[in-house]
Amino acid sequence: MDNQQLISRIEALEKWKAEKERQQIKLPIDNVSIAVLQNYFMRITGEFSYIDQGVSGNSSTTYIGSQGDQNFALNKTSLFLYTADATSDILTVANGSFITDRLVFVATETTAPGGLTTYDSYYTVNVTNNGTSFKLSLTSMGAAINITSSGTGQQFISYVTT
Repeated sequence: MDNQQLISRIEALEKWKAEKERQQIKLPIDNVSIAVLQNYFMRITGEFSYIDQGVSGNSSTTYIGSQGDQNFALNKTSLFLYTADATSDILTVANGSFITDRLVFVATETTAPGGLTTYDSYYTVNVTNNGTSFKLSLTSMGAAINITSSGTGQQFISYVTT
């Protein structure tokens, strides 16, 4: 490595170090720290909610966020406790109204039901009982997954409202 290459590498390292230091937050909060928060971290700046008083009872919440000079909208994620029946392959929620072919994600406190993997995406199929009972499929309108155990701990299922 010649001197010019070494100087270039040192300059690149110094530039990287200066950028990292510029991103540090100091307490008490000063103007530089406020700028770091606004430029490098997402923050929610507003919220719009719609509640349907009609037959469907649908509602949605959209959060308005920003990061630096970029603004964006985020939909609220719904999260429901569920139980899994290994005999029937049916998942049941106490509340919520799931619909057929809804993209969902499962999460768990400890062990997911056999046949499911935490944070993988699935689709609801065979929805019954006003959207509180359903099976899951790996593909849209596909075959139901064989649930081999009910899992342990609390089980959660989520979807993004529209």
